[in-house]
This record gives sequence, structure tokens and C-alpha cells, in this order.
Amino acid sequence: MSSPLFRPEVMQARAGQWLGGVRLNTSLSWWGLTAGAVLLAGALLMYAFIGEVTRKAQVSGILVPVGGQMDLHAAAAGRVAELRVAEGQVMRQGDVVMVLALDRATGAGDVGAQVAQQIESRRSAMEAERTLRGAQVRLQQHSLAARVQAMDAELRRADDEIALANRRLTLAHQQAARVDQLLTSGFLSATQAQVQQQELIEAETRVQQLIRTRIALARDRATLAAEGAQLAAQLQTELAQVDRAVAALAQEAAENEGRRTQVITAPRDGNVTLLALAAGQPVQAGQLLASIAPAGAPLQAHLFAPSRTVGFAAVGQEVQLRYAAFPYQKFGLQSGTVAAVSRSPVAPAQLPAALAHLASATTAEGLYRLTVNLSAQHVVAYGDTTPLRSGMTLDAAVIQDRRRVIEWLFEPLIGAAQRRA
Repeated sequence: MSSPLFRPEVMQARAGQWLGGVRLNTSLSWWGLTAGAVLLAGALLMYAFIGEVTRKAQVSGILVPVGGQMDLHAAAAGRVAELRVAEGQVMRQGDVVMVLALDRATGAGDVGAQVAQQIESRRSAMEAERTLRGAQVRLQQHSLAARVQAMDAELRRADDEIALANRRLTLAHQQAARVDQLLTSGFLSATQAQVQQQELIEAETRVQQLIRTRIALARDRATLAAEGAQLAAQLQTELAQVDRAVAALAQEAAENEGRRTQVITAPRDGNVTLLALAAGQPVQAGQLLASIAPAGAPLQAHLFAPSRTVGFAAVGQEVQLRYAAFPYQKFGLQSGTVAAVSRSPVAPAQLPAALAHLASATTAEGLYRLTVNLSAQHVVAYGDTTPLRSGMTLDAAVIQDRRRVIEWLFEPLIGAAQRRA
């Protein structure tokens, strides 16, 4: 028996064809939806490979001049007695900015003024004593000089007398020699020779007495000269003591003046960017008086990032800046570049006063300073170029990382693979 040409399943399928075939009817909108879904899937797939996801750290900051801005504060309460500068003025280091009066008033008047008056009275008395003592010593010196002059005249007379006495002595020796010859020849008696010897002895004695007198005069003159030198030295000692007392009074006066006034000077060269007070206004201890910035220094941004965002901060990262004075919705974003990242956190007390709210908001973590160089020192507003100013606050977005979407989606897998490797 021959086998059938078709399988039994085929014969069974052909037995039910009299019911007709199944046909699906698709509309045009269905094809459109299908095509849209395919295009959307392709676009998403393309975006996953081409698109990027940016990680940003949102921080706040302030504009400061390069080199820092120096703020001058009052050491004690008082009032502005004198104002010697104006805002924008260029100053040299050591120039006086202002003078503060630190007066202490009592029922009897200003204590500092009374102390200054007493010190001046004591100084005047010492100066008068110095002058009087100098006049007394000068009178004594004049008297000694007159005595020395008289002593010199006596010494000259003594020298003349000694010279005459020596001449007489010489004549006496000559006469004695002739007497001796006559005595030898028998023309004179021994008595006459003795008389001549007595005259010779008297002449020699006269010369010795005159020499002793001159020696005594010279000794007296030396004593007068020593008294003059001692008097001059004593005067110098007394004047030195008075000068030391006057110097002590000057120091006391300076200390009193320092308690009465405080001179505020410029700690470095620069421009006065702020004068917080006017002449005559009261001042509290620690109050800001003025600010000085380096002359011609460009501005840079100091951003303060919490520790949770500073881990990936690095030099060279791009920064998008939004100045509070120029809303970015109207004037756009400004750009900058990270120039430095501090290695230790900034103490809350070191934060600028305009950013004091950051200290209370981030007490649990430290704030690290990011120094940002600005791409421009101005903002174009309504067609005009408006320069930036020191102290302007801002918000910034530090661009720390850029990744493709596909890398971001598979980041857990990529991280696990890298850790395993």
C-alpha cells in the first residue's frame, strides 16, 4: 500500500479552508505611531551615545581684588575727629586715613586733657630747671675762666721774675769769680770775699723761692682747670638727668595721646574703596572704618564650597557665575576658571561679612575657598559696559565632570568592573 503524498496535518488544515483566511487590517495612523516610536528609540539611543551629563557644584562667593582687600577697624570706641581721605583716593603706605578721638569725660572734664596739661606743666618746669642750672654753671665757668686768666698772668710775671733772678744769679757768679781772683792776688780781704759769697747765696735762694712760687701757681691753675672740667661734667650729668626726665614725660604724653586718639594709617599702597563713616560720627570698638584695595588690581571671585562638594574641585575647572547684581535670566551667565583650591577649611570668623549666612548654614562641615579668575571684569547691561565692583556677591556652578549618558547609565557596572580589575 502506497503512503499518502501529504502529511495528515496538512490534510486536516485543508479540510477547514471553506471558512476563509484571516486578514489583519492596519490603519495609516498605526504606521505613523510605529514610525514615531522607532525614531524616538533611535533618538534616545543616539542621545545615550552622544549626549553628555554635567556634574556641577553649586556654591556662593564674593568678588575681591587680587592681593586681597584690607579692612581697617577701630580698636576702641570714640568718634571720628578728622577725616583725611576720600573714596577712590590713591594712598601710600603709612598715610593717615583718619584720626579717632577716644575721649574719657568725667565731672571735672576730659581726663586725657587734664593729664596732658599736667604733663606739659611738669615738662615746662623741667625745661626751666634745665635752663636755670645751665645759667648757673655758665656763671661758675666764667668765674673760673677769670681766675685762670689771672693765674696765667701771675705765671707770666713769675716767669719774668725768675728770668731776672737768673740774670742776677749769673752776675753774682761772675762777681764771685772776680772776687776770688782778687782774693788770690791779695787785693781783697777774706771778709770782703765772704760778703760776696753771701750775696751769691741770696741770689740762688731768691731763684729757688721764685721757682717754688711758680710751681704753686701752676698747681693752683691745674686745680682750677680740673674744677672747670668737673663742673662741665657735672653740668652734663645734670642735663642728662633732666633730659631723661623730659623724655620720660614725652613718652608719658605719647601714651596719654595714644589713649586719647587713634591714628588710622594705610597698611599698604592702594585705593580707598570704602569710607564707612564721616567726620564727627561715633565709632564702636571693632567697627569697620575703611577698606583699601591694591591700586589697579583686577577682581577675582572667592567661592566657599562645603566639604561634600570640594572633593572633585581642581584647578582649571570651568565656572559659571551668576552675579546677584545682574540677574542671569536677563544678563546671562558669566564665566571663569578655578585658579586655586585651599587645602584647609576656612574658619567661620574668616568669612566675609556678606557671606556670614554660610557659617550658620554649614556648621557641621568646613568651607573650602576656591579662587576663580574672571573671564571679564565687566558685565554688558542694556548695551553698556558696567564694571564689576569689589564686594559683589554671586552664586556659581563649578563644572566638575562631563560624561556621556551611556556612561552615566552604566556607571555602577563600570565602577564594579574597575574595582574588580
